[in-house]
Amino acid sequence: MKQKKGKMLPDDVDLRLSDIEGPEDDDIELPEGDLTEEVVHVEPSKEELKKRRRRATALSAVKLFLVLVIIACLLGAGGYAIYDHYREYYSTHFYEGTTINGTDVSFRTVDVIKNSIKNDISRYSLTVAEKDGAEEVLSSEDVGWAYVDDGKVDEFMESQDAEHWYKHFREGQKFEISAGTTYDKEKALAAIRKMRCFDGTFVTEPADAMLIQNAEGNYEVQPEIQGNKLKAEEVEKTILAALDKSERSVSLVEPDCYEHPQILSDNENLVRRRDQWNRLLGIHITYEFGDNYEDIDRNFLLPYITDDGENVTLDTSWVSDLVYTWGSRYDTFGADRSFRTYDGQDIVVPGGDYGWCIHKDNTIAKLKSQLENAESGVYHAEWLYEAMGWDNGDLTGTYVEVSLSQQKLWCYKDYELIVATDVVTGRPTPDRETIRGVFAIDAKKSPATLGRMDVQGYSSPVSWWCPFNGGQGLHDAPWRGAFGGNIYLSNGSHGCVNIPVDKMEAIYDTVSIGTAVVVY
Repeated sequence: MKQKKGKMLPDDVDLRLSDIEGPEDDDIELPEGDLTEEVVHVEPSKEELKKRRRRATALSAVKLFLVLVIIACLLGAGGYAIYDHYREYYSTHFYEGTTINGTDVSFRTVDVIKNSIKNDISRYSLTVAEKDGAEEVLSSEDVGWAYVDDGKVDEFMESQDAEHWYKHFREGQKFEISAGTTYDKEKALAAIRKMRCFDGTFVTEPADAMLIQNAEGNYEVQPEIQGNKLKAEEVEKTILAALDKSERSVSLVEPDCYEHPQILSDNENLVRRRDQWNRLLGIHITYEFGDNYEDIDRNFLLPYITDDGENVTLDTSWVSDLVYTWGSRYDTFGADRSFRTYDGQDIVVPGGDYGWCIHKDNTIAKLKSQLENAESGVYHAEWLYEAMGWDNGDLTGTYVEVSLSQQKLWCYKDYELIVATDVVTGRPTPDRETIRGVFAIDAKKSPATLGRMDVQGYSSPVSWWCPFNGGQGLHDAPWRGAFGGNIYLSNGSHGCVNIPVDKMEAIYDTVSIGTAVVVY
């Protein structure tokens, strides 16, 4: 046999397609005009190109047939022998260009192809693509791969038109074998279950996004973990389907065979609760009581914050107890208080109506509103009664001191002594005594008339009047010629503190409504 241009020919025939000559160039008449421009600018369509290829193929077949006819005429019976030789050859060999499952089987016999398929199966492997570019390979041995001759290759050969070989020997066909191979399903499943992707050492479980507290104590959403845990049943189903189709590769990513977290970091519930947590924990409310401060911050509020998985809420039922606690700590109205006298003695002065007293209901409502609206800041309580300040036993530096035993009065302004004078206080009887305690000046009036003849039995005009305990107060007493000593014992007032005229004016100018008067 001699091989010419990729064809197998009998030894006794030396056939060249170039021997079949067409018309000489000189015999071809060209149309007038510039053909170059046409070639450059006119592109044949795809359909036109296909037609040209079919015409070229047909022309080659015709040329070959004519050659064979000529040879047959020249050789007689020898020409038929050539035709018969090729007919018989292509009844057992595939035409050039024939493929089976994408493999070129030109000029091969059925047996050769079957052996090739068997050999190919022994080299078969299925590459399994996993997450992050990881791959695993299942070999032919792993899955028990085998070839079962189902006659498909024979059918392909029988479908080849060997009688008219001269028409088709340059035109192969494409065949796909979907059967004829098999594998051991149980063995394949066992191999799948032993894959590294199922080894717990290399498996990361998926985890839902969740709320956590960071180093600063604020809440944030911890992102989900996708992990690489596979759904065993989905993996087995996907790989077996690939083996059924004799595929060489299969992905576990598409279609998705992995387990995934159910709650992602953009989950509306998580984001809402994170913001609610941080809003509440960001509250810092301070109530100021003189030099003392009551802080309500995240550490204080934390025990009262509840997260039910849907919303984060702050229980404020404790506010009432807190405000009442502040009252017991800072209310001084009517309470006994320590007082340092003009001469440095520390005494306790009982009762009175001076000092601080929280308005409980108003302060409770105010604090609850601040908490609900997350209004951080420094605030003061709502007061039912207020003192002039927080130092010096709430008296601050401006106050009036009255000693009943010494019948003296001292008036201070900003811690400086302004007036010191003898006085006459109430006669020490139940109905006329000057009451001991710390009182606030309730009013100021100048001039004023004290008492009524029809009620008290007297009516006394004064220039300056500063009541501090009901009908008792500070005022000048122009009707008195002497002050101090023991006058009060026999000729005391009806409870007021009588003060010389020249001293009372300075006292009146010093005090204001709310100024404390300490009587002891």
